[in-house]
Amino acid sequence: AGRDGDALFALDRAIRLKSDFAQAHNNRGIARLRVGRRADAIASFERALALQPGYADAALNLAERCNEAGDAARAIELFGIVLAAQPAHVQAQTGRDFAQALAGDLPASIEALERITASAPGYAPAWQTLGAARNWAWQHDAAESAFRRALALDPRLDEAAFGVASTLLARGNYTDGWAAFEQRPDRGAESGAAFAALRVWDGRAFD
Repeated sequence: AGRDGDALFALDRAIRLKSDFAQAHNNRGIARLRVGRRADAIASFERALALQPGYADAALNLAERCNEAGDAARAIELFGIVLAAQPAHVQAQTGRDFAQALAGDLPASIEALERITASAPGYAPAWQTLGAARNWAWQHDAAESAFRRALALDPRLDEAAFGVASTLLARGNYTDGWAAFEQRPDRGAESGAAFAALRVWDGRAFD
């Protein structure tokens, strides 16, 4: 319902009442993520798994955080917990195969992701992940196709939009590449308000 603070308050209370309630720890991890407390969220997912080692939801949540941090080995281990319980779990399959790419095994990752997109062609994150792995393997044409397929399925995938731009720039198509780069939804997000009052340079010569 978008009431993250209320959810976190209720989950904190649930854990005070029953400290070994694994689901409450997992859900508190989700709430902590939503309010920007990433380190605390990871601790919650770890606690949920310590209480219930085969807890697939907690393993999935923690594995995704490991992928974000580049900890491929731990991510693969955690996705394995999910897939042992649910072998057809497409999100876990995609995450595991992305972790393979992070670990440097691009051919195996690409082959596995191509199988996923063939079997679940409507799952946009798999196309986005395939685009990333192909891009890292310098397969820029094929990467662009995957990124564009992801965006056709879900236009909100910012990383796929960024991926399209990166594949164009990598092939020297600077006109289209920079135009695509400027369209990414996160443009300027990291700089916050620091440059909000400044005009965006359009490439023309300075005075």
